[in-house]
Amino acid sequence: MPQEKYCLGCELANKKLPVYVVYEDEYVTCILDHAPFNDGHTLILPKRNILKKWKNSMWIQQMQL
Repeated sequence: MPQEKYCLGCELANKKLPVYVVYEDEYVTCILDHAPFNDGHTLILPKRNILKKWKNSMWIQQMQL
């Protein structure tokens, strides 16, 4: 089985790195940004890497991700 690439978003969403959680459910984790643009700037992170699911979608191909 090929090794998966490291994903910072997944690490943060699954709390493998220190984060301040504002909201959490089974699909997403919302955390305060470490270097916010404004007070209260919050990141909404999916708990699963969405690129795996949408890897072949037209949108992803157009964005060249």
